[in-house]
Amino acid sequence: LAAAFAAMTLIAWSSAAQAARFFVENTLGDVTAEQAATLTETHPVQVLFEFRTSGAANARGTEYLAEKILTQIRESGFFSEVSTNPVEGGAILSVIIDNIPQADAAQRGFGTGLTFGLLGTSVADYYVATFGYAPRPDAQRISNEVRHTMITTIGNTREPENATRARNANAAIETIMRQLLAHGLNNIARDPAFPGAIVQALAAEASPSDATTTEATPVVAAPET
Repeated sequence: LAAAFAAMTLIAWSSAAQAARFFVENTLGDVTAEQAATLTETHPVQVLFEFRTSGAANARGTEYLAEKILTQIRESGFFSEVSTNPVEGGAILSVIIDNIPQADAAQRGFGTGLTFGLLGTSVADYYVATFGYAPRPDAQRISNEVRHTMITTIGNTREPENATRARNANAAIETIMRQLLAHGLNNIARDPAFPGAIVQALAAEASPSDATTTEATPVVAAPET
């Protein structure tokens, strides 16, 4: 969501810069059937979600994405019940998505506007999704981090390599949110400490997000409700 606002700022400089194009980096992609976790049982979970921009809470982004996030968690099949309220057993899933825009995004857009689009530019929006799951209040958390990137091009510039063009900014953001959540949830469900997890040969079936998942991520504090 924050990326869409940033993109609108960038393309407001001139009519020649109106052809903004949005791309989703292909490195992460969707979870394949071979990567998908298999469970022998499922349990209820309370979900705490927060969207941030450069580390600061973004209430508007949280409100916009919350129901979409909850729906995808429910449809994942990894939990018997998904709620924003405490559940039986006390399990909690914390999801924090932080959008970190490229530092010089505004300056790049300004330069493109001054040249009426003849000098094109590309700007990256980075997304870091941090997951924390505890099956019980006294249990050690399973922590996971997944990263993604959206690229916006403006004016006369080449399309980025290893990226798929989206029809608009919202479509790009929705794809990024879906893939971040899918990989984060799947990585947690594949962890041997996850209730009902079937231990799989991770080396043979590694998810693309494994490369960006910290193996010893510190416990992430759940967002306040």
